[in-house]
Amino acid sequence: MTDPLRDDNPLAVSREGNTAVHSPEDGAGLVVALSHNRGPDQTEQAVPEIPGKLDEARSTIERGKALLASGDFDLAEIELTRAIRLAPDNPEGFLLRGQVSEQQGKDDRALDDYSATLQRDMSQLLTFTQRLLAFTARRDFDRAVADADQSSQVNQRICHTCFLRGTLYARRNEWTKAVADYNQILQHDPTNGVAYRRRGDASAQLSEWAKAVADYTESLRLDPDKIETFNNRGEALLRLGQTDQALADFTAALQLAP
Repeated sequence: MTDPLRDDNPLAVSREGNTAVHSPEDGAGLVVALSHNRGPDQTEQAVPEIPGKLDEARSTIERGKALLASGDFDLAEIELTRAIRLAPDNPEGFLLRGQVSEQQGKDDRALDDYSATLQRDMSQLLTFTQRLLAFTARRDFDRAVADADQSSQVNQRICHTCFLRGTLYARRNEWTKAVADYNQILQHDPTNGVAYRRRGDASAQLSEWAKAVADYTESLRLDPDKIETFNNRGEALLRLGQTDQALADFTAALQLAP
């Protein structure tokens, strides 16, 4: 069966870019003038939050955001650290610096900043997702699942992290829980072919072959060029004793192979 972490995740935030958080246009038209000498490793001591300082913090955050969008991570880190010193209660500075730290490979610093963001604003669903991904990269699946649980409690109408949590449950071989999360996704997005395929994989792991075939069939209807879906459905059909149909799926997979 396909590794449940192989596919692109339509709900995940990429560790290779920042477009899920802001677009390159966010910093358009800004003139970045860096005249300070504070380094990112200095102790962050709060500056009194008077109106002038808050305006300066806002401008500094915008400069950091523009530098992050342009890929100048070292200067972005300096700007955002300064913004945090100016406005230590503003979660945005911590969130953006966490993103910078991930791009720099500073995973511990990123986790600290995402946690600081959530301490200031528990409604930051994107931050839960980013911290979840950071925990996943460290293979700390228990804390990743805990973040997915908290995120779903923040917004109980739609589980924004169900896809990720389903994948984590699959990695931990908790297939029934994975199916439950994919069910939630498909209730809100019945055209999600990846979720059908993942639910089919989970059903196959539970030896529920007919359910797996049904989900693979729907996934192929929505996304007919997936080689692994043909292979996985063929395997499920073999388990059901439907040899001819299985052979047809394996043949289709071979025809799609580059």
